[in-house]
Amino acid sequence: MEMDLPQLYRQVAFLPKRDANIVLKEFCINNKWRENAYIADFGSGDGSTTTNILQKYLPISYKKIIGCDKSARMVEFANENYGTDKIEFIMWDITEELPQPLRGAFDHAFSSYTLQRIQEQTFGKDYQSIR
Repeated sequence: MEMDLPQLYRQVAFLPKRDANIVLKEFCINNKWRENAYIADFGSGDGSTTTNILQKYLPISYKKIIGCDKSARMVEFANENYGTDKIEFIMWDITEELPQPLRGAFDHAFSSYTLQRIQEQTFGKDYQSIR
């Protein structure tokens, strides 16, 4: 099911937000973010988790967060409500090939409650040979 209603998402996304906070807290205790980092948030939805949770765990020196979502409505809402010079939201479907300008552009990638929503996951021909 595709979630493309930002106001509804804000009302029902308490579990993904709670879990993102738990995961990031644990990750940041055991790992470090790169200074001056470019960060991707795949499946950024309405932008609230990116801005209110992910951003608080980053070093002040981070360069940019790019939030990606396949819903034009979510991306528009996220940019209107959370977009800044350091946080930008773009439309991109994670099941599609990463656009050329974004390849190799990130130091870190984050995603929460996105991969399990992909109904048809393909793993390429190498996976087919090990079945």
